Amino acid sequence: MTPEELRACITYANGIDPRVQMTGPNAQLWGRVVGSKSAAEVTAAIQVYYERPRLNGREHPTIDPASVKRIIADETNRMGAQESASKAIEWKSPSNTFRARNPEEWDRLVRQGAENHKAQLRSRGLVPHYESCPTCSRNR
Repeated sequence: MTPEELRACITYANGIDPRVQMTGPNAQLWGRVVGSKSAAEVTAAIQVYYERPRLNGREHPTIDPASVKRIIADETNRMGAQESASKAIEWKSPSNTFRARNPEEWDRLVRQGAENHKAQLRSRGLVPHYESCPTCSRNR
């Protein structure tokens, strides 16, 4: 951010809260803390700071560059989280599944699993429901 943009940001904050003063040391402090950010980000963070509700009806504390930097970091993290969440939603399952590629092998493995399950039930002395039920056995 250029010095002119930095002065414009401090002047903007002063327009909202007259306690923010444009002094040489104050400008240096703001430049050191938020000088790497863009003027648009700093102005937006100042707006966010003063839009937030006041605690217990009290007046907002005077904005400082550390608060601005924290707000910018929070907003950047929030936007990154939104982007990654939207990417996760857009993910599609592959259309070329094993079942689609090998339908005969899929059917064979399903039949084998069913037979293994029946054998396991019989070894435990249980009879599958569909073999003992007259209605179910007719439909097979």
